[in-house]
Amino acid sequence: MQNITVELTQNKIALLEPPDAGLAGRSWCYSHGYAKSFTRLEGENVEGVYLHRLVAERMLGRALEPGEVVHHENEHRSDCRRSNLLVFRSHGDHQSYHNGGQLVRHEDGTCSTIRVTSRRLV
Repeated sequence: MQNITVELTQNKIALLEPPDAGLAGRSWCYSHGYAKSFTRLEGENVEGVYLHRLVAERMLGRALEPGEVVHHENEHRSDCRRSNLLVFRSHGDHQSYHNGGQLVRHEDGTCSTIRVTSRRLV
């Protein structure tokens, strides 16, 4: 699958995959590593929208729920390819994943974690 390149301000780029190519037509800026648009469409937040969150909503087929966190697998904030994004059900699950928690993928497209604890034998 060929990547779509989205031009951002500050000579930066974001990446998308073909199912999300229509999002490339908006005006995007580079904001703290993320692709962000201040072009407000109906129903969108006044403060702007982040590209990775729009892609995640398209992946899920619904708006993100309060508390859901979109994670970039390769930790490149402007890499908004679906293959690089995970949607965690909570901030706690996201944090647990960063701390070595085991990833659990759910049928609805979201993820959570199982906290892995180690036991010492005495």
